[in-house]
Amino acid sequence: MVSLTKRREQLKKFYEKHDSGRIKNVDPIFVRWSYEEILAAVKAKYGILPEEWVIDPLDKYREMVKMGQSEKKVYKAMVTDGVDPAGMFGEKEGSFKSPALKKLHSKKNVKKSTLTRTSKR
Repeated sequence: MVSLTKRREQLKKFYEKHDSGRIKNVDPIFVRWSYEEILAAVKAKYGILPEEWVIDPLDKYREMVKMGQSEKKVYKAMVTDGVDPAGMFGEKEGSFKSPALKKLHSKKNVKKSTLTRTSKR
């Protein structure tokens, strides 16, 4: 995980290139808003993010696993969000570790065409 100090420096560098008048606001921004809120606001305003802020769609689910969520719960969250669980739990149906996940993934109610494919890190 990257520290907020590092994120501040990255945003200052971004503003130097894209909006130098905002550099002075970086520290107050990080006091007032969370990193996720800042990320969303920067993306909405400029249409791009600082290079170092590129988002891996699987990070949210990796964090859920780190926090002790079961694979089954993470899998269901991914399907609900439209993210293909194969990118995190295995590349094909037969490679899921847990028998419960194999069963879930093989159910016909998982419309694979609606899932976003992600690459494994």
